[in-house]
Amino acid sequence: MPLWSKLGDKKEWHFAHAPNYTDCGSGAETGIHLAAKQLILNESAIAIPELSVNCTLNDLNGKEHTKHRKLLDKSQRCDVYNAQPEVRLATIVADLCVEDKEGQLLIEIAVNHFVDSAKFDKIASLGIRCIEIDLSKVNRNCTLHELKAHIFDPDNSLWVFHPECVRWTRLLSMDLKAEVNAINKQIEKFMRLAKDKGSSRYANHAADDATQYHTPTNADELAEQIWRKKFYRHSWYRRR
Repeated sequence: MPLWSKLGDKKEWHFAHAPNYTDCGSGAETGIHLAAKQLILNESAIAIPELSVNCTLNDLNGKEHTKHRKLLDKSQRCDVYNAQPEVRLATIVADLCVEDKEGQLLIEIAVNHFVDSAKFDKIASLGIRCIEIDLSKVNRNCTLHELKAHIFDPDNSLWVFHPECVRWTRLLSMDLKAEVNAINKQIEKFMRLAKDKGSSRYANHAADDATQYHTPTNADELAEQIWRKKFYRHSWYRRR
């Protein structure tokens, strides 16, 4: 084993290289990776990162509209059980497979190598929740206490996959698309009315104001108000 854990009585527990071992980089990565898995197994707990969904869509004017929903708050400690390391599931091997109150949960520990798109697709196809713990910034000479603090900081983890994220992305996208479609209809109606009432050079100004309103039934009345407010004060119109 290239990296040994020193469990002394006087000094704080820490890592040290095995005698006559020279490949320090890979040894430290392997040691931190193994120690992190063992800490989670010993604690029977993990940190839960925040989970939220954001959907964006631009209207005809290029204005961005957003829908947001928070699904989970972050937590420094979530109890788990039936934890097993190096579990093979179909074509992937998870660093850890645990269970919590929601069911099965996969945990990936990243020191230098993170979940890539190929592994993400495989995890998503399984439909199993997965969290990745980022240990890339951990000092290679850290103590076990420092490593534990890093592991149980939810800001150092992220959700790789969660079925609820997929479901809410679909729902929010549908709602957002319907909302933006309604706004686009108003923009088109305002632009037609502006072009009928006055010069086309001001049509885009009316379209800009259309994005403020979300009730299509009021489009005619609002268009008239905006047209009067924006265009009537111009001398070119009053002379007509």
